[in-house]
Amino acid sequence: MIKEKKDEEERALSFEYRAREIPKSVKGNKFEKLMASAEKRKNDAKRFAMAKIKSLEKPFTFYERDVKALKDKMEKSDVPSSEVTAAPFRAGKIPWRVLVPMY
Repeated sequence: MIKEKKDEEERALSFEYRAREIPKSVKGNKFEKLMASAEKRKNDAKRFAMAKIKSLEKPFTFYERDVKALKDKMEKSDVPSSEVTAAPFRAGKIPWRVLVPMY
């Protein structure tokens, strides 16, 4: 009985553990595939959103109206458009509180 126990113990100690093969599913580039699919989905969503916005978009008419009014005004004025310039910028007076040293 003692001999059987020793043999069993020896058999257990002499057992060699071997690693299993790595599965092919793990060796593949799952992360890159996942990131590529996420990027594709994001680009598709962006493209569809832009298409939806463009289909629902209604342009404003006031810009065209203002441009036309400006052209009409320039045509009615007797001064040529090349001579019409904006007034030069003039800064206001500097307040005295800024100029007085406080220290």
